[in-house]
Amino acid sequence: MSLKKKRRFARNYNGGPITISEVDNKISNNAMMDNYSVNGMNFITDFAVRPGSDISIEVLNQPLENNLPNFLNDFHAKVIWCEQLSDDAGYTIGVRFKKTMDQ
Repeated sequence: MSLKKKRRFARNYNGGPITISEVDNKISNNAMMDNYSVNGMNFITDFAVRPGSDISIEVLNQPLENNLPNFLNDFHAKVIWCEQLSDDAGYTIGVRFKKTMDQ
């Protein structure tokens, strides 16, 4: 039996820079996207973001040949989980988009 978690949507891996802002405090911070799917994203930051927080995400320096959907240029999401990486190397954060490619 596989221990690998089955995902509802396929993940697309893209290590591009993003900017995130918590809706409540409007402070922007840099982060690095790890992967995204039709309904969410995982990224790495130097700071924790509380699960349940609403954030705005902007994809930076998106190359023309990149296949990111247009709605990923600027959108809103809800933080689902936040875990500290080993050796205080930052945090990995999972979010669910408030709008999907189908909307």
